[in-house]
Amino acid sequence: MPTPPKTAANSTKHRTRQEREQREDAEQATMPTRGKPKRAGALIAKDKKARAYWDRIWADMEELEILDTLDAPALTSLCSMLAMRDRLALLTPRLMEELEALERDGHLSREQLRDLADGLKYCAALSDKRLKLEGQILSYADKLGLTPSGRCRLCARKAAEEPPDEDDDLFG
Repeated sequence: MPTPPKTAANSTKHRTRQEREQREDAEQATMPTRGKPKRAGALIAKDKKARAYWDRIWADMEELEILDTLDAPALTSLCSMLAMRDRLALLTPRLMEELEALERDGHLSREQLRDLADGLKYCAALSDKRLKLEGQILSYADKLGLTPSGRCRLCARKAAEEPPDEDDDLFG
């Protein structure tokens, strides 16, 4: 979730009553009604792994009241990427085992050597894709407040939005 712009309620800029009312009306017109998404997006509806990630993340985050309908597309993408990462993590070792078995056979034909070289290139490409995917996953998770630093940022934002207690200076 990106940092929201200052709202009329927490803006310190001096405005006339008319400017303030215009700003509040504009905010009301552009702010959607936010609620909780009822189900996962269509992108992952038929993907069991991605859907399992959605259910687990949603269950963990529901009680914190961090995610809402506006976050559903980003959470859907995150879950899809997590499922893809899992598949890549399983595929790469299998491919490497097959290549090692080919190599152990010893007497390789020219065609088998070419296949082995192609397989190694494919493994390297898969590893690169997986690393890029990990970076994207962390970026999405951070923006959704699913990482420790993302949650700290959300806590700081919530603390800044809360009005100070009038009696705070009496006890400090």
